[in-house]
Amino acid sequence: MVEKRTYHNDWEKTYKEYNPKELPWYLDDLDPDLELELAKRNISSGNFLDIGTGVGTQAKALAEKGFQVIGVDISTNALEFAKKETKKLNNLRFMQDDITNTRLIQKFDYIFDRGCFHTLFPEFRKEYIKNILKLLNENGLLFIKTFSIEEPGNYGPQRLSENEILAIIVITIAISAYYYPKLSDNLPSHWNSEGIVDGYMAKNMGIAFVPLIMILFSSMTFWVPKLDPKIENFRNYFDGFIIILMLFFLFIHLQIILWDLGIQISPNKSFPIALGILMIYVGFLLSKSSRNWFIGIRTPWTLQSDYVWEKTHKIGSKLFIAVGIISMIGIFFGKFAIYFLLIPVFAAVLITFFYSYYLFKQEQKNSK
Repeated sequence: MVEKRTYHNDWEKTYKEYNPKELPWYLDDLDPDLELELAKRNISSGNFLDIGTGVGTQAKALAEKGFQVIGVDISTNALEFAKKETKKLNNLRFMQDDITNTRLIQKFDYIFDRGCFHTLFPEFRKEYIKNILKLLNENGLLFIKTFSIEEPGNYGPQRLSENEILAIIVITIAISAYYYPKLSDNLPSHWNSEGIVDGYMAKNMGIAFVPLIMILFSSMTFWVPKLDPKIENFRNYFDGFIIILMLFFLFIHLQIILWDLGIQISPNKSFPIALGILMIYVGFLLSKSSRNWFIGIRTPWTLQSDYVWEKTHKIGSKLFIAVGIISMIGIFFGKFAIYFLLIPVFAAVLITFFYSYYLFKQEQKNSK
């Protein structure tokens, strides 16, 4: 008996409420990457298992090439559609099955997974791998297409979850709790350009300040996409930014605690590296972002035009990556390290601001 999974009803609902041909993973022809692999390996016969077959387009394409094919899917609604479309193929059959708790006992020469594995919750992946090994012949091959970080929308690859973000916050709080009894009554909160502490914060506030900031910023990964669905177009990169930001805050927290404990690493040595990494990822994020209301270089002109947005973010991406690299170089210049961040950031902001205005005017001029 197939064990009921929490995602089972989701797939039944998807194939019931939407036209299968309008779903983003629908492909009428054989996947070009699989077709290329079959040609390269000179594979033209044998039996195939198509996992997560959906409406059966890939199973059908393989059967039409002469393979013996079984297509399995957890959704009976999807399989009903598949059967209607493939009635005339005697070398193809479909069955309802859950690959993480499979009823299949037949061995296969080849298994094809075009987007099933990356929809599984992580706790089911070991079962998936175990069953794949059980179903493959000794010299069988698994063709798998999975974990594309370019995938837009809410479907597809498992993204960074709230649990991963929460884990960083929990680690930060745990570190705070462990070292709290050992810390001074006042904790460092600010360093001058010489790398000398010139500001302090009461112990209770000092140990709680960074975790509170982390909780505030981590909430962005939940409420920002809800306010602006366009962020889903680059959601993986946005979530990645939140993770990098959380790690940056953890770094600051460790800097404060270690300094108070006597392990005093000059911020002129440590901060340029941390800020450099953050700026480099900002540059990477800019290259992947599409027009939205929250993330990116949001001038009056980028917000009005996809063309201006894309061109501005293309140069902005390069500039902020350069900012990150220059910031890191600052570790060699002592008290002047801060300027290796501030001046390049200021320059990047000014350049992208005026460049977006220039592009906007050029676009207006060309449209006349």
